[in-house]
Amino acid sequence: MSVTVTEDSAAAGVARPAPGSVVVPADASVAELLVAAGELLAVAYQRVQEDFAGLSLEVLLDQVVAAQRVQNSAWAVQTHRLAQAAAIEYRDEPNPWRAGCRSW
Repeated sequence: MSVTVTEDSAAAGVARPAPGSVVVPADASVAELLVAAGELLAVAYQRVQEDFAGLSLEVLLDQVVAAQRVQNSAWAVQTHRLAQAAAIEYRDEPNPWRAGCRSW
């Protein structure tokens, strides 16, 4: 899965797509979606370094709020995955011979 970024000269402010207008392949994995999100954020970061002249305070603050929402979503995904990883139980084999460790 790759991200294609197209120029939209009319979108100087925050793009707010209508609900359901973002097309996500049905078979896209979470890992693929996270890579795509990372690529989009990298492009956004390049753009914020280049284009701020002529933007109003309102537009800039709207983009700050949009960035915070993205960050909150990323933290939610990270927290959920950490909880899932923490739920995995590991059991140490007390007898190293049964665990396949015969080097001692």
